[in-house]
Formats: sequence, C-alpha cells, structure tokens
Amino acid sequence: MMNGNSSGRPTPQEPTTIRPEPREPRVEPRTPTARPPEARSQEPRAPEARIAEPRPAEARVAAPEPAPRASVLGPTLKFRGELSAQEDLILQGSVEGSITHTQSLTVGTDGTMKGDIRARVIVIDG
Repeated sequence: MMNGNSSGRPTPQEPTTIRPEPREPRVEPRTPTARPPEARSQEPRAPEARIAEPRPAEARVAAPEPAPRASVLGPTLKFRGELSAQEDLILQGSVEGSITHTQSLTVGTDGTMKGDIRARVIVIDG
C-alpha cells in the first residue's frame, strides 16, 4: 500500500526490499579471440606498455631536407688568393685571384671578381 504522499517511499506498513550486496567483478583472462571487438572495447583497460616495432623501410617517408643556405662574402670583404668551396657561395665583396667551386657561385650586384672562376653554376648579378 502506498500513502497519499507520492514520494514513493515505503511506509511502515509496506515491506522493504532487500538488495543483495555488490560483488567484486570477476576477472577473466584476456585472449584476443575470446570476445568480439565490440565487447572488448567496452571493458576498462589498464595502461599497457607498448613495444616499439621497427617499421618497414618502404613505409618511411623521408622529410625533404631544407635547402642548404649559401655562404655570403659581404660587401666590405676584400680577398686575394685562391678560394675554394663546396657549398653555395654569394660574392658581394671583392675577390682578386681564383675561385674553384663545386656548387653554385653568385657574383652579387656589389661583388667584383678579377681572376679565374671554375664552378658548377655561375650567376652574375653585378
């Protein structure tokens, strides 16, 4: 029987419901094929240690290397003699002698050169 207050609480005349005590959850061994993936995704998981696996060489994508910056001989530099380099070179100063170069050589607008030049690419701006 319920009384007129619609709270739904048992009155002293109504029998109380006895609830069973909560039990600890049963721990089952983890096997990959024991349950479907849907059931496994709902289980609480403890953090697992990951072992780094080597990736196949063809799966790696090499990041493009940044273009090497050129060395600059500034406008106040005066050089006499033999100059050799294996990196891009921009000449803004004055060189008297010879330049032996394996990459690109740029003689800038302020640059002057008296002598021999050997390089893969020669650009003259001045």
